[in-house]
Amino acid sequence: LAQAAEEASPRVDSKALVTVRRNRYSVPARLVGMRVRAKVGARQLEIWHDGAVVAIHERLAGCHQVSARLEHYLDLLGRKPGALARSLALRQERDRGDWPPCLDELWGAIEARTDRAEAARQMVDVLLLCRELGPGKVEEAVRGALAAGAQDGRAVALLARRAERPVAPVLELE
Repeated sequence: LAQAAEEASPRVDSKALVTVRRNRYSVPARLVGMRVRAKVGARQLEIWHDGAVVAIHERLAGCHQVSARLEHYLDLLGRKPGALARSLALRQERDRGDWPPCLDELWGAIEARTDRAEAARQMVDVLLLCRELGPGKVEEAVRGALAAGAQDGRAVALLARRAERPVAPVLELE
């Protein structure tokens, strides 16, 4: 019987990418320099480290292509937020339709009030919230902040976390 998936053990390069079958795929930046295990299926590629899946990518059909996920670079972007605007991972997020337009609206509004560097820093903070609270809650908080005229990453965090807190029961007085 033929094996369902091919395996490889690539090393993560300095750009947090692994090369598998002449294409490159991103992994979390904390894995730079380490060996990972890649399971290559017909349609997708799973990358494993220490017994856990650390990345899943749609398998690239051609050669010398790159698939980058923004979430893999958030820790690095926390230290160098200015790199967000011109990152391949952001461009690919947009191309896949995984970047909600409200994030660009927030980014533009913050940049209009502050400067590029501060806007990028606040956007990275908003993206880091997605890890903690999930992208749906963060997108909802971004929309809420924009609707309230609060064009600020801290307002988004406040709204997103407020949605996490349980509602206090109403006391009925007789």
